Amino acid sequence: MPRQKSGMTWFKDEEWIGLTLSFDKPRPGTWRLVQKIREREIWSSETSWKENQDPSEARGIFICEEEGSAHRQAVIKTYMQIPYYGTISKPRRIRAMQAPTEMEYQAEEEIAALQGLTDAKCSSAPSLLAWKHTVQDDERYVPGGYITYILMQKCQALIYDFSSTYLEKNAIKSVRFSRKPGAPRQRLQIAHDQDDASKSLGPAIGVVNSRPLEATSLPAANRDIQRLRSKVKDLQEQLRIAKQEATEARIQQAQIQTPAQTNFSTPSLHSLPDAANDSTGDIEQNSKPALNESWQGLRDIGTRTGELYYGPVSSSYFLARVNRYLSSDTLNQPLGDLRLKPYLAEIDYGPAQQQQPQSDMADIAEDLTRVQEEYYLNLLWQAFHCLYPILSESDFAQYYDSLWSSSDGNSTRKPSPLVDILLAVCMQFGNVFLFGEHNRGQESHDVDRPRKNIHMAGHTYYQRAQRLLQNELEYPSITTLQAHIYSVIYLYNLSQFNAAHTNLGTTVRIAQALRLHLRPVEGTSPENQGLYHRIWNTIYRLDSQLSVNLGRPMLVQHLEFDDDNADQAHLSGTSLLSSHDDISWLSFHVQCTKLISAVQDAQAAFVQKCGQLLDGNTTGDIYDNPRTTETLAEFFGRKTTPVREWVHAVPKSLKCGRRADGEAFSTDRTPLNLDTYIPLWLQRQRLFLELLYHHLQISISRQFLRFPPVAVSLTPLADSLGISCVYHAITLTNIIHQVLSETDLLHGWFHVYQYQWDAVLCTLGFVLANPVCPPTPPARKSLQTAVQNLEIIGEHFPAAASAASLVRDVNERMDQVIDEFRRSITGRQGRTPNTSSSSQTVTAPLSKTATNTPSTQYLSGTFTASWPDQPMPALDIVSTPPLMTTNTGIPAVSMPMDVISGNDLQWMQGTLGSWVDFADPRFVS
Repeated sequence: MPRQKSGMTWFKDEEWIGLTLSFDKPRPGTWRLVQKIREREIWSSETSWKENQDPSEARGIFICEEEGSAHRQAVIKTYMQIPYYGTISKPRRIRAMQAPTEMEYQAEEEIAALQGLTDAKCSSAPSLLAWKHTVQDDERYVPGGYITYILMQKCQALIYDFSSTYLEKNAIKSVRFSRKPGAPRQRLQIAHDQDDASKSLGPAIGVVNSRPLEATSLPAANRDIQRLRSKVKDLQEQLRIAKQEATEARIQQAQIQTPAQTNFSTPSLHSLPDAANDSTGDIEQNSKPALNESWQGLRDIGTRTGELYYGPVSSSYFLARVNRYLSSDTLNQPLGDLRLKPYLAEIDYGPAQQQQPQSDMADIAEDLTRVQEEYYLNLLWQAFHCLYPILSESDFAQYYDSLWSSSDGNSTRKPSPLVDILLAVCMQFGNVFLFGEHNRGQESHDVDRPRKNIHMAGHTYYQRAQRLLQNELEYPSITTLQAHIYSVIYLYNLSQFNAAHTNLGTTVRIAQALRLHLRPVEGTSPENQGLYHRIWNTIYRLDSQLSVNLGRPMLVQHLEFDDDNADQAHLSGTSLLSSHDDISWLSFHVQCTKLISAVQDAQAAFVQKCGQLLDGNTTGDIYDNPRTTETLAEFFGRKTTPVREWVHAVPKSLKCGRRADGEAFSTDRTPLNLDTYIPLWLQRQRLFLELLYHHLQISISRQFLRFPPVAVSLTPLADSLGISCVYHAITLTNIIHQVLSETDLLHGWFHVYQYQWDAVLCTLGFVLANPVCPPTPPARKSLQTAVQNLEIIGEHFPAAASAASLVRDVNERMDQVIDEFRRSITGRQGRTPNTSSSSQTVTAPLSKTATNTPSTQYLSGTFTASWPDQPMPALDIVSTPPLMTTNTGIPAVSMPMDVISGNDLQWMQGTLGSWVDFADPRFVS
C-alpha cells in the first residue's frame, strides 16, 4: 500500500534536547543533544515490512556536544521504531508485539558502511565515532522496539545531509550488503583492518589498495556525491528490471493450462531422481506420459452425455476400489449399481405428478418484494460473507439500491444476475429454518415433499441468473465475476461437482479477462486492490477443493496470500467486531488459502512421484509392490511437512477449543468446546476451518488404504498413513455429530454432506482392509454415528438419506465378514491348548499357500515381482496381519485375545512388533 504520512512529531524537543547518551564502542564517550537538525518518518504497514523490507520508523538528526568539552560537536543520527500504520492508537501490549528481536538491518548496514568509509579514510563522508543499539521503554511508541544511535563526525566543509548519506550508504550496501527480502539476516561485521576494508569497499567507492579516496575540496566532494547518486540510479534500474522479470515469470507460471497440458489427470510428469534417494522432488521435463495406463483414474461410462473422468486421488476412484473389493470372489458382496460418479450428484424433483409445485414456485420467487429479498440477503452477511469475502458490503448496498426504481414496496427490481444468484444461495441456506424445526432421525416418509426439496428452493433464481450471465460474457464486469463465483458455490453446496467445475472454468477466464491474475494497475485504490486479491484467492480455494474431489488438474495457480491485518479489514468495508487482537474477520480466508496451498503442493508432488515410480508399468498400480507403496509413503511424509507446520501457525483465536485439554486440529477425539459467547461469524469460521483441515487430510491420505488385507505388514509407513486417515475420518464424524446435536451452525450447509460422505468412505475402506486392527472398533462405531448424521442432513437433502441407507447396508455386510472371522478364531481357540487366560496370545499357522505368497517371498529377498491380481485367500488364513506366521525368518506377531475390543494405539505400540511404526509421529496426528 502507498506510504502514509502521520503528521506527528516523533522527536519532541522537550523529550530529546538535553538528553545524555553514553557510548561504549568503538570510541567510549558521553554526549548531550543540543539541537535537532531535522526528522523524517517512514510509516509503513506490517505487510510492506514483511514483503518489501520497508521499515516503519522515525529518523532524527541532532547536533550534540561531548560532556566536558563544549567546543567539540558531532552529529547523532537516531533510528527509532514506530508503530505500523493504523496501530498508533492500539493498546501498549499490541504495539509491543511489533518489537523485533534484532537491530533493524538498514541501521546495521549504515554502521558498517560508515565504518568502512572511516577505515578507508574517505573525506567525503563523516567519520564514524561510535554507535549504540538499545530498546524503547514501556512509555515510548513501541515498547521493546529498537532505537539505534549513530555518532559521527560533524563535517566542517559540508552541512550534513541525510539524503546524500542515505544515497552513499545504499551505493555501498548494494555491493557489500545486497540482501533479498526473506533471505537470512547477516549480522553486523565491522572491518577494523584498513587493508581488509579497502579490499571489500574498493569497488564501491573507488578505493584501491595503493591510494585511498580523498576529496581535498568542496567541489571534489560534490563530484563524489554525484557519482554515488548515478550509481544509485543504475542500481535502482537494475532492481526495477529484476522485479519486472520476476513478475512476468510468475504470470507465465500462473496461466491456465491449455488442453495440450491436461491430457492426463495431472500435468505432464517428468523424470525424477531415484525414488530411494529423492529428497527434493524436483522434476525435469520430458515427453513421457503422466501416469501409466492402469492408474490414470477411472471413467464414468454410465452418464447421459458420455464418459467422465475421475482421477486416482478422487473420492469416486476410492469408492470404485471399495466396490471392486466387495464384488470380488472372496466377499461377493457388491454394492449394486453405484456407477462411477459421486454418490449424491442426483437432484430429487420427485415423481412427475409432484413437479407442478416447482413451477408454481417460479412465479412466487420472481414476485418477491424488496422486503422479502432483503430478509434473505441479510443471511448473506451473517453466513457466507465471512467465508467467501468477495463482495464489498458498501458497494453492494449502493448497487442494490440502484436496481429499484423507488424505495416503496411496490416497485420492481431491474434484472441482476448477481442479486439472483445471491438469493438462490441464501434461499438454499435459509429455507431450512423457514420450514420449521428439524426432524432429526425420522423416517423419510414422515417428511413432506416441500421440506425434502428445500435444497432446491432457490433453483429458479439460479436458472434466471445463468440466463442473464450469458448476456454479459462478451463484456464482463466485477459483478459478473462475483455472480459466477457464487454460482460455483451454489452448485458446490448441492454436490454438483462436475457442473461446478465446468462453471469454474468460465469463472477463471473472466477473472483473467479482468486481469485479476496480475497485480493491480497503478492508481487502483487500496480498497479495490484488497478486494481483487480476495476474489482471485477465493477462486483458487474453490478450484483446489473441486480438484481434490474430482481428481482433476488445477485450473489456476496461487500467486500470493492476502493481508488480514486490521488495516485491510477496515478497507474491506465490512465491520465484524471482535475482542481478539490476533485476527481479523479476513484471517479465516487467509488461513484457508494457506492450508489449501500446502495440501495442493503435497498432492501434486505425490501424483508426480507415482507417475515416476510406475513409469513403464502398464499393468499395475501403486498398490502392487510394497516397495513402491512404502517409498511413496516416505515421500508423502516429507511433502506434508508444510501442512503440519500450518497447524502450529494458525492464530489461537481461530482454533476451536477442546474439552479435557484436547488440542485443536488433533484426532484425540475430545469434543469441541463450543464457545457460544463469541460472534456467530467467528464460531462458523473456527468450525469450518477445523472441518476443512480434517477433510483435506482424508482426501490426500486415503490412497494408502489397500485392498485386500495382506498376510504380513510390509509397509509400516503406509499403514501409519492409513491409520492417520481413519482417525481424521472418525474425528470429522464426531465433530459433525456434536455440532448437529448441540447447535444450528451446520444446518443449511449442504456441502458438509460431502465432508461426511468422504469420511464414511474412508472409514468403510479402512474397516474392510483391516477387519481386525486396534482402530477398527472405534471406526465401526463412527459408522453408526455417521448414519445418524446423514439422516439429519437427509431431512432436507434427499441424497444424504440415500447415503445413510447405503452405509447401513455396507455395515451389515461388514458384520458378516467380522462374524466369519470371529467364528474362525473361536474354532481355532477351541483346538488350542492353554488358552484360558485372556492375557495369552494365539498364533495362527499359515497354510502352504499362504507361506508361498509373493509377499513373503518379497520379504525374504528372493522374489521381486508385483503382487498378482487374485482373490484374497480364505478369511481364516488372511484374517489380519498380526495373526500371520512366516517361514522366512520373520518373527511371528502375536495378538491378545481382546484385540477386537482393543484400545487403539496403546495396545498397538506396546505389543505389535512389526506394527510399531504405525505410531510414527511424522504421520499420526
